[in-house]
Order: sequence, then structure tokens, then C-alpha cells
Amino acid sequence: MDDEFRPDIDELRRRAAEVGGRERVPALIDLGRALGRLAVATEDEAVRHRLWDEAVETLTEARESLPPEDERRAKVTLRLIAGLVGRAAPLDDPHELDRVIELLREVTPAGVLETEKGEAARLLLGLLLIKRLLDRHLAKGPLALVKLVTGHFEDYEKGIDLLGRIEESLLPTEIRPLPSPLRMMLMASRMLLQGRTGALTTVDFRTMIKQLRAAFGDVTGKGSLGQIASVVRGVAAGLEMRLQPNAAIAGEVVRELEPLKDLSLKRGDGFLVQELAFAYAIGDETFSLEGLKRARETLAEAIESLDEDDPRREEILLSMVGLQYVGVALDPTPEAVQEMLLTARDLELPAGPPVDTGDAWKLTILSSIRSLQGMLDNDDAVLAEAWRRLEEALPFAAHDAALAALILPVLGANLIRRATGGLADQHLSHDLMLRGMEIHALPTGGADETSPLLLGVRGLLFLLNGDDVDEASHWENSDRLLTAALEALPESSAVRPILVAGLASARMLRGIKANEGAYVRSAVDLLEGFHANERAAGPYANYCAVLAALGRLYLGVLERDTTLFDGALRSLESAADLLQSPYDDRETLLRAIGYSHLLRGQLFNGGRDALDEAIRVLEDARALAARRPRWLQGPALPAYLADAYAAAGDLRRAVNAGMEALWSFAAEVLLQVSPDHALFAARGAAELARRTAGWCLEDGRLKAAVRALEMGRGLVLYAATISADVPELLLDRGRPDLADEWRSVAGNTAGPAFSDLLALNADPREATGSEFRLVSAQALRDLLEGLSRRRVPSDLRHRVLLELTLSPGAEPLFEPPEADDIGDALDEASMDALIYLLHGDETAPGRALIVWANGRVDILALPGLVLDATPLKKYRPRQASPESLESLCDWAWNVAMNPLLKLFTPLAPENVPRVVLVPCGALGLVPWHAAATDRDGRRRYAVHDLVISYAATGRQFMDVAWRPSAVPVSAPTFVANPCPKEHPLKYAELEVRAIVDAFYPTSDVLGELEDRTTGQGDVESVLNALPHSGNSGAPVLHLACHAMARHSPTQSALYLHAADGNGRLRVGGIIERANRHPENARGGLVVLSACGSDLTVRDHDEALTPATAFLVAGSGGVIGSRWAVNDASTAVMMFMFHHFLVDGGLRPMDALRSAQLWMLDSARSVPGTMPRDMTELLETMSEASLTATFTWGAFTHHGL
Repeated sequence: MDDEFRPDIDELRRRAAEVGGRERVPALIDLGRALGRLAVATEDEAVRHRLWDEAVETLTEARESLPPEDERRAKVTLRLIAGLVGRAAPLDDPHELDRVIELLREVTPAGVLETEKGEAARLLLGLLLIKRLLDRHLAKGPLALVKLVTGHFEDYEKGIDLLGRIEESLLPTEIRPLPSPLRMMLMASRMLLQGRTGALTTVDFRTMIKQLRAAFGDVTGKGSLGQIASVVRGVAAGLEMRLQPNAAIAGEVVRELEPLKDLSLKRGDGFLVQELAFAYAIGDETFSLEGLKRARETLAEAIESLDEDDPRREEILLSMVGLQYVGVALDPTPEAVQEMLLTARDLELPAGPPVDTGDAWKLTILSSIRSLQGMLDNDDAVLAEAWRRLEEALPFAAHDAALAALILPVLGANLIRRATGGLADQHLSHDLMLRGMEIHALPTGGADETSPLLLGVRGLLFLLNGDDVDEASHWENSDRLLTAALEALPESSAVRPILVAGLASARMLRGIKANEGAYVRSAVDLLEGFHANERAAGPYANYCAVLAALGRLYLGVLERDTTLFDGALRSLESAADLLQSPYDDRETLLRAIGYSHLLRGQLFNGGRDALDEAIRVLEDARALAARRPRWLQGPALPAYLADAYAAAGDLRRAVNAGMEALWSFAAEVLLQVSPDHALFAARGAAELARRTAGWCLEDGRLKAAVRALEMGRGLVLYAATISADVPELLLDRGRPDLADEWRSVAGNTAGPAFSDLLALNADPREATGSEFRLVSAQALRDLLEGLSRRRVPSDLRHRVLLELTLSPGAEPLFEPPEADDIGDALDEASMDALIYLLHGDETAPGRALIVWANGRVDILALPGLVLDATPLKKYRPRQASPESLESLCDWAWNVAMNPLLKLFTPLAPENVPRVVLVPCGALGLVPWHAAATDRDGRRRYAVHDLVISYAATGRQFMDVAWRPSAVPVSAPTFVANPCPKEHPLKYAELEVRAIVDAFYPTSDVLGELEDRTTGQGDVESVLNALPHSGNSGAPVLHLACHAMARHSPTQSALYLHAADGNGRLRVGGIIERANRHPENARGGLVVLSACGSDLTVRDHDEALTPATAFLVAGSGGVIGSRWAVNDASTAVMMFMFHHFLVDGGLRPMDALRSAQLWMLDSARSVPGTMPRDMTELLETMSEASLTATFTWGAFTHHGL
């Protein structure tokens, strides 16, 4: 091109050199204009600079040759400015910048230039004035002016201040008198910055957008000002699109910016290309796959237009890989994943923590890719490292809505893929993923909250976090919200498969919970209708097909429809061949297929072929599961295998698989960081233990049956005991570092709170700038507030399990006790037998499995011991009537206690037999010691013929049996009526005063007892009476207070003084004290005269009550009650218990039995130690009230 124009340039140069006088100025102007045009057209950078230098020199001479009043001077000055800007862009040299500003001052007064050129000159002058003032605060580079105009400051508060100073000080003197759009742009930029600090409302944002549109709405044309106007209008539309994405506004962005795309690409301007790509990608909030593809193609063009070493290339590459990541999330095909990984190879992960938001974005995007790579490779080390790097970016997420919307779902996916086994981690992963989606969908200020994406996200929140809402309604809420979202979303939306799957899942779960096939059928119809749609392709569509097949399997079982069931099973098997996404879980699908074949064999006459196929498929799934550590493989798969082997008649393999599943249950319980989650993880274990024990008994292996029962019962209590023993086990393994770490967290291994990482307490005025969505600081903080209290996961429990289970020479951690070990403990405790009461079902009768003190095991058939017996079905412990209780006690005698008593007659003709009962399942509700019969016209109870203690498991009894016992008469602690206003007990103070005065005059008394109390009886003071570091605890802790059994056993509680506003001592809180009681500490006696202190209304096999929890926390024995009792009769009986304990010198279980027999004895004698006010109370009580089962039968004993 240089050669093509050279003859003209040479001629112009010759003419400019030869002519003089009045002709010289026009010659210089022509030469300068030609040199500038040639410089623009020249690709060779060195030649271009040389031409610009010559043009500037020529035009400078021409300008200086013209007097100020000459009208040509302004036009020559304008050309000279263009030459200076072309030569020195982006004017980083302060001298060049000052020179251009001075020249612009000359041509910007009104009337000097024609309108369009004058406006362009004034716009440039304003920008350069701002640049000169703020240059030290702006990042250097070609995007500096763009950052200025669009408000992309790194220091937002300073930016607002400086923009305000320019608007108020510089503009009035320099530009304000002229009708210029620059003032509008400055005001809009300042408002944008204020908005990012949370200082502006949505109305302010919309006002700003309106002003931007007004400033440039009428400016058209193909010249530079017309192009600037298009840019401003496009940016304004982009801002509005961020406030409320929709197709119309996205279309406006495309109309304004698309004509400028080629020019933007030619100039290497990534900002406009990225804005256009954003409009293509998610402008209408439907996440169209076609739009994402178009966006990626646009960014690819921008990348192609830049040199390899161009610094703008990395910024656009980051945008590209970010869009690719979104595409993978919505349509996770192998091709999409590989394309994204290929792009990410050109980007380098930052070496250290981010120093600003830009660094945080880069770190987040690239760590997200690394996280996905870890998922693909099943590499926990890569996943853990990606999590660590993402944590480094978290503080910036608290101030940047768009960053939070990306980083939180990535953390959630990372966590759930790591399969930590902890339910807290699983719930947190759901919360993280959906919280991020909700931030993206969060309306700004007064925006419409019925956007389909927001409805969908909240529907998924109800679906996945159902524990946080009312159990009866959360599936219904999920159904309603997801239905509304799908009605509003276009068919082309890539989000539809996710919401369809969520809606179908909500309906299925709703139907299964209510045993209503109509809901499940509705889900199946929805899924099959979606799958039949030609747009439903790819991995998520395949997932919907799997879900539909599972729904039809359920309907087949519910309706006993063989054709429906077999068709669904074939569909499920076909889906296994279509797995293609990195998120597809072949192991889980094989498990479902194998279990379906098992059902086919058991319910649909599939015969041995179906059972063999079930075993084959389940074994294939087990081989896949073996890739994970043993404690993360879960109990479901080996449990299905156990049932399959049992159905096929292979009892040995059934027992082995059953024990493997029970080991996994125990490991899952230990992995939990809260008793609530541990309880949830334990559900199903006890029933499997009962089935496994049944297979052992069928095979004649009685001692193996004991092992099976011990492996699956009381897992929450056992996990608490194990937690207390872990430090010593680690020291034995030579790992004092792990032992110290375990002690330091005292059971809380979940890491720091997210609030520590999110920095939510920072100055709320800080910016929350978002490249993708404008959400105010306060709105973002409000949304993150629920997350802030969650705990960051820790791998401590995994490292401990690895050391204690898989290291060479490690002792088995979850081995159940042998019958011989239980026998030794019975002998040590002077007990005759431990008896498991097992209810019968359609496969086997009820039985008693008896472990004798010599280690021998016997079995006793109890055919009437079934759960559907009328007295047991009608009994409601919290609302029981005396009649229903008596009926239950009669049944208990006939089906169990009478046959058992016959076993003991020859063993102890002179002494009363002493037994420990372990009732399984709902049999735990029965007061077996109060089992009754009518004999010789009088009621005879089991307590007459047996000394009965209860235990959650043989293991718990063993633990207490070998624990040193405290001396009861030394320094006991009493708690009397600690909350007299909220939960008063009329006779609690009388009860405690009488016992203390008669037997323990030097004891500590907490609560309400006039001048005798030494404290208020709050939670902490009660817990301090238990064994803990440096303190052996109280030898007797007697609590005369209320208790309440909750639906969730860990929430059952004693009501104490509310010192800090919380007076409930929950079961979960007592269990957590297990980590604090010293090894070999003497276990004191805990007496709970509270109502329902030994009652659990569900999860009976876990036997989680305040009574059993105190044993885990270090007590040696506990007295508790099964139902609400009259506190007057309780006061009398508790006095007699302590009478027999202290004056009679009896063990606690014998003292309780003696007190109960005293209550039953109409010829009872009143001890002389009973105070007068209690004897007067006794005299007011009827004989029937004293002897009623409801009065004395509530109380039970655990331990020794």
C-alpha cells in the first residue's frame, strides 16, 4: 500500500517544498492529510510510526502558519490532534497528553467546528481530562478509557469521588456550557459505581440507563460519533439486560453492537466483543445452547484476531473458557468437555492467592476446570487442591455477585463428587450449588421475582434441602415452583432438562412418601413426554429416561404389574449403554438394575435366573465401588447383595455381604460431624442386622447372629464412644499428630465457618461489582448469610479412618464384640444373661437370643412376638391410657417374659435372676419389667421375679461393666425444678429437699431450693457434673426437671435453667460430651426423675434417649422414665430409691427394683428417715395411685 500511494506522496512533498506564500499552507494541509490516510492503511508498524511523525510535523507547520482568526486553523488543528492520537495512542506519555488537551481546548468552544465534529472533539477532551486526572488510579493499557467510561475501577470509592470532582469542577468550565453527552456519561459512570456499593436502588439504575439512552439516542451516522453512540446504546442495553434479562433487550444489544463487531475485531477491542457474546449467550435467561455456541464463536473470532503475545488475548480466553464451562454444565457431552480443556491449556493458573477481583476471577475459572478434571479422573487429590485454590478466591465472592454465582456451584460440585460420606458435606454441596444459581437469578431491587430461573432454583432448593422445611409440604412446594418455571421457559432452553428432572423427582418422592401411585405416574408421564421431544437429546435427556424407568419400576411393584415392571427394567438396562457425561454414575445405575432383578425374582416369579442376574450385576457394581476407600463405598450395594444371596439360598455369602454392609453403616455414622446426621446415616442398619442375624440363625451360627446384631444397633452411641477412644488408638499407631488434631477439634471436624472465608463482616459500602449481574452489596450479603454459618469440610475423619482401618497392621475399628466378650462382662457385673428380643415377620418367628455369663448362646422361639400385635399397635407412649398400658403389659408377659422366666427357674432357685434386656425395633417401647399376669387374684409383674436392666447394645453394656464405679454418697449434685416459670414441677423441690436432708446433707443443689442452692441448674453446670478433663464428675447427679421426647431423638431434651436463653440439654449435646470424659474415669449415677427421659418415639434400635446418652458421656448407671409421670408419686418413689441405695447399700438396679416393689406392696413400711412433709404427702395418696403400673412402671435402669 505504501508503494501504491508513494507517487502521490512524493508529488505532494515536492509541491509543499517548492511553493511559498499563500499556496504553501494548502500544500502542507494536503500533504498532512495524505500522510495520515497512508498511516492508517499501513500494516507495517515502523512505517506507520514514521508516517505519523511526518504528518504531525507537516500539520504543525501548517497550523502555526495560520492566524487564530483563520477558519482553516480549527480544521488543521483537528487533523493534527488525530495525528498525535494516532501516533501516541493511548497517550500514556504525559507530555503528549497535555499537548492534545491544549489543542482540543482551542477547537471545542461553540461555533468553532461544525456540530458533529465539535461534539466529537468535546467528547475526546472530556475523556482526556478525566484520563489525566485519574491516570495514576487506572490500570495501564488499551482498555483504560473503556474501563473509565464503564466504571470498571479497582478502587470504587476513590473512583466515585474523583468522577464527582470532575463532574462538579472541571465540566462546568470546560464542557458544561455545550450540549455534550459527556456529562451524561460521567454521571452514569458515577451512578454505576455507587450502585456497586449498594448505594443505589434499581430505580437509580434505570434512571442511569435512561440518561445514557437520552444522551445518545438521536446520534446516528457512520462517523466516529455515530459509532460511539451505538457503543453507548449497546452498553446501556447491556446494563438493562443485567437487571432483567430478556430476549428483547438482548436483541437490542445485538442490533447496536453487531454492526461494530468487525471494526472491534480489527482494532483488537475485546470489550465490545465480550459484551456482544454475553448478549448471545444468556441475554434472554434461557441459556439457549445455540446462543452459547454463537457466543463462543464470536469470542473465537476475537482470539484469532489477536497476536499470541497480546495481553488482551488472556482476558478473552478466560471469557471463552468461562462460557465453555457453562456449556458443559448445561450439556455435558464428552466433546464439550474436551473443547473446554483444550482452551484452558493456554491459560496458566496463578501461583499465589489473588490480590484483586480480576485475579480472583482468573483463579476461579481455572480452578473450576481443574475441579472438573478431578471429577473426570476420579482424582480426590486434584479435587482437594482445586477446593483449596477456590477458597483463596472466596473473600472476593462476598463483594462480587457474579463471582459468587460461579464459585459457589463449583465448590458444591467439587464437594459432592469427592464423596466425603458426611451428610453435612452433602447438604452443604447442595446448598452451595443452588445458592450460586439463586445469586445469578436474584432480582435487583424491585425486579420481577417470578422469573423462570429464580422459580426453578427455589423449587430445586425445596427439593434438595427438604430437611429445612416442613416435611409434609416441601415436595409440594418444589412441585409448584418447578411447574411454574417450566411453564415460563421456552422449549429451547438448555435449563429445561434440569428442571424437568427436578420436577419429576419431587413428584416421585411425594408419591413414594404418601404411597400414592398417581404422583409417580404424573412424574413418569412428564419425563416420557419430555424425552419424546426431538429437542431432548444429550446426557440430561438420558438421565430423564433413567428417572422415568425408575418411576415405572415403582409403579410395577405397587400395582404388581409384571409387564410394566419388565418393560421398565429393559429401559433401565438400555440407558446404561447411553452413559456419556462426566457426571454419569454407572455404579449407581448398575445397583438399581441389580436390585430390580432381585425384585423380579422375589415378586414377579423371576426364579433363580433373575436372582443370578441380580447377583451378577450387583457384583459388577461392587467392582466399580472398590475404586473408592472402603468407608466411602456405602452400605446399599452390599445390603442388596446380601438379600440376593439369601434369596438364592447362599446363606454364607448373604451373611458376609450383610456384615460388609453393616461395617459400611458404622463407618458412615462415624464420618458424620453431628448426632443428627449420624442418626440419619444409621437408619436401616438395625433392620439389616436383624435380617443378617436371622440368616445366621437359619444356618445354625448363633454366635455369628450376636455379632450381626451388635454390628447394626446403637451406632450413634457407638460412634460417640469410638470418637472418645480415637486419640489413644492413634497414639498406639504412632500418630501423635493426628491424635492431637482430633483432640483439638473435639468432634467438630468440619473446618472453619464460611463466614470466615467470605468476610461478610466487611464494610457494607465496599463494591460488589459484577461483570455479569448487578446485585447490590446488601442483597448479596443477605443471600450469603444462610451459607455463612455452614462449616467448611475437613478431611480429618478420612485421614483417621485411613490410619485406623487400612494401614498395615491396623486393628479392625468396627469389629463387634464376641459372645464370649459379652459373657465376661456379664460375669464381671454379676449378671446372669443378656437377652436380645427379636420381633418376627413373614420369614421367621419372634425369638429371644440369649447370651449367658459363661459365653454360651441359646435361642428361644417366641412366635407371638410380632410388631402387628394389637396391644403394641395401639400403644402410644406419649398419649397412652392406663388401659392401653395394662393391655401391653399383659401381652408382654404372655409372648416373652413368661417363656423366659421358665429358663431361669433351674438356674437360680434361691436368688432372683439378673438380666440385661436389649429389645429390638419397636419392642423398645415396651416396659418389659412391668410385664404382668394375674396370679391368685393379684397382679404379678416381671419385676417380682427378675432384676432387669436395659441396654442399647451388648457393646454399651460391656463398656459400662468395665468402667470403675463412683461411690454414691460422696459429693453428689442435685438439680431441683430449674425452670419454675416455664416448666414447673410442683413436688420437685420437696423431692430434692427430702432426699438431700435424709441422705446427702453436704451435696450441691442447683435450681430452686430456697437457701440450699449453689447454682441455677443451667446446661453448662449439669454437663460439668459429668466426667471431664481434670474432674471425675459427680458420683450422683439427680435431675428433678421436665423432659420431652422429640420426633428426632437427638432433639429430645431435658428442660433446665435458660442461663443464655437456651435451657434445653439435648441428647445430641450430651453425646458430644463423650469426647471429653477421661479414659477409666469413674462413672457416676445419673437419676432422671424427668418425664420421658428414657423414651424414643422413632429410630428405636438406636435407643437414643437422655438416659443412654448419659452413659456415653461417662456415667456408670442411669435411671430414666418411659412416659410422663405424676410428680407427687415420683417424689415418693425417688426418695425410696435413694433409701435403698444409701441405707440399704444396694446397687442402683437393685435399689430401683426395691423401690418399685415397695410401691406395689400394700403392707409397705415407711422408713424413719422420710421427712414429715413427705410422709404427709404419702398419706394423701391412694393405694391405687401407688400400685398403678403408670406410677412405678415408667422407671428403667441402664448400666450398672
